[in-house]
Amino acid sequence: MGTEDGLHAILQHRRLLELLQRIEERVATDEVEDEAETKVRHADAARLLGELVSLLESHFAVEVATSFPEVRSQRNSEQLEVLARLDAEHPVLLNAFDEVRRMVGDPRVSPRTIELAFARAYAAFRKHEACENALFLELC
Repeated sequence: MGTEDGLHAILQHRRLLELLQRIEERVATDEVEDEAETKVRHADAARLLGELVSLLESHFAVEVATSFPEVRSQRNSEQLEVLARLDAEHPVLLNAFDEVRRMVGDPRVSPRTIELAFARAYAAFRKHEACENALFLELC
């Protein structure tokens, strides 16, 4: 990965984290909030989740195309197995966040259920990124 690619990846990660934090705020339950305010926050969350899923699609495509070429060229290795598992997590993560987006737009789904679903998707993303970082550090 060249310097320009590395800078792009850093900026993309920064934007992803910003979106995730904003969404987390929008889906957080507040016992004193009225229903109208919840609808406004959830509408904003749905928009942000759409942006997040779109950015993640691009992010994951770039990762697969440019990240860890030294590992991807190997035939058999523990690192290649880890990388294959990480690549397989991409559609799972996309589906998890897209499902939260659908839930936010469904009035039958409780705010607490939405908050928990987002928390699970966000935790899975953090675990995924931590594993990628560990693999990168192992290769340095």
